[in-house]
Parts: sequence; structure tokens; C-alpha cells
Amino acid sequence: MKISVISVIKYHLDGKHKKGFVNHLRAIQWLTEQDYIVFNNLSSLGDCDIVAMNTNGETLKIDIKTVSKRKNKSVIYRSPTKEQKKKNICLLMVYDNGKCELIQQPNKRGRKPLLKDK
Repeated sequence: MKISVISVIKYHLDGKHKKGFVNHLRAIQWLTEQDYIVFNNLSSLGDCDIVAMNTNGETLKIDIKTVSKRKNKSVIYRSPTKEQKKKNICLLMVYDNGKCELIQQPNKRGRKPLLKDK
């Protein structure tokens, strides 16, 4: 693979990308603390960022999201894409304070956390 100066500049981390990168690592650390083994998507392609497996062998496909807020400080809730819903991919939300919350797919009754910080 040939790397050009343009590709290096293109992938330079700005503030938003640095925050996303750090929160990705926080999510992996948090899942590890919850007794999951985490498999990271090295290609950065696809519908999920990581796959996590617990001690019972149950696996979760996870897309990691940094929690965003509006100007009035209210939280912007994210939803999985249609493709993610078809593939049963969960969202793992990482807050500014580093806390994490793993969300199952929203249903008509709203969002239900699968795991969250105590």
C-alpha cells in the first residue's frame, strides 16, 4: 500500500476526531472492565466498530458513539441505521465524563440500556 502526503493530511486528527478516538478507547476499556473480550475493527469499514464477547460466549456487535449535545445542553439521541438494525448492532454511548452506556435497539417504549455505569 502506497501512502501519499495527501492521505496523511486527510487523516490528520482534528478536535472532533481526537475526541472520537479517545472515546473509542474508553469504550474498549469499559467493556473490558465489564468482563468482555473486545475485538476491534481494524479496517474502520463496516457497520460496527467492535465485537465484544462475555465469559458465556455471548457476543455483541457494537457501534461506538460520542454523546453530542445541542446548544441548549440537551442530549442528541442517536439511533442505529437500517443496516445496523437488520444486523442487531447495539450502540455504546460515551459521555463527556467518560461514562459509558450500552443501548439495545430502541423500540416503541424508548431506549433501554443493556449495561451502564453505576
